[in-house]
Amino acid sequence: MLGFFKANADRIEERAVLPDNRRYVLPTEGIRHYIDLDVWLRQGYLPPKRWWKYAVSYYEIVHLHGDTVELIGQDTLAVDKCRCVDSVAVASFWKQPEAISLAPCGMAGMELRHLWIEHGVLPYQIMAMYRLLEEAFMRRDAEAVVRYAAELGHYVADAHVPLHTHSNYDGQFSNQRGIHAFWESRIPELLAEREFDLFVGKATYIADITSWAWEIVKSSHQLTTAVFEAHRQASQRTPTHLQYEVVLRGEQVVSQESNRYIRQFNDALNGMVERRMRQAIRAVGSIWFTAWVNAGQPPIDTTLAFQHTSEDSLYLQLPAHDCQRPSKR
Repeated sequence: MLGFFKANADRIEERAVLPDNRRYVLPTEGIRHYIDLDVWLRQGYLPPKRWWKYAVSYYEIVHLHGDTVELIGQDTLAVDKCRCVDSVAVASFWKQPEAISLAPCGMAGMELRHLWIEHGVLPYQIMAMYRLLEEAFMRRDAEAVVRYAAELGHYVADAHVPLHTHSNYDGQFSNQRGIHAFWESRIPELLAEREFDLFVGKATYIADITSWAWEIVKSSHQLTTAVFEAHRQASQRTPTHLQYEVVLRGEQVVSQESNRYIRQFNDALNGMVERRMRQAIRAVGSIWFTAWVNAGQPPIDTTLAFQHTSEDSLYLQLPAHDCQRPSKR
């Protein structure tokens, strides 16, 4: 594995941004990058922690009449009535399971459209991409391994970002707009290469991918309160007129957080960004390693002659994203 991934490092890096680029062309892509656990917790529930096909089977359609769908939960036999916009929404609900987030029994009155647009499916996406990578290893399809490894790594890294697990993902509800890119982009841009220790040791085998994926998003969500509080502290400690500076990024002149403000935020976070980056790096290596082991440890050709597909060309020509999750509203 070491030889293969080193030989294809540039290709993997190039393709790691494709999930973000797809958000500009696929309306269902955005929800694969996050899951709003605070929404579920406020209701006293969490989404079904299962492989996606089992999460989908958690509900069965009982009746469809007018604008109401009655769903029966197999675990509790409780019936929920969910309003939907039209029959097309119902069809989408069952024909595109990768684009939905299901609500556990008891959350009546939720519109179907809200279930799959508003709350995200990140841990399910990790599990689905893992399966694709494992199957690519089994087929000894080096090109597919590169593609799926890169994209799986993107989603696993997203899961380590606390703000990818909260509905207040950019501080829009707490007067902290811009906090997402501040945490996820500005701190690493300033500090990662020069000051972070990103050598994390060997990958380890993951015995239970499902539980592992959910533990990552849960641990990220537990950090959200600290992120919002650290931002408040940094804002208080940095005079307003020193918080932003005008810089040239590419060919654009933009206003962004000053180096002083970034360091204040990083100090208030007590090294959280570096720790989550280290954990993400090890997690990506571990899930790649696990897929290879579970596929039977097949030999992989390190001299892969990779060819761009038409799909790659489309995505790679799209404008670079700003590292912020697109608005769900």
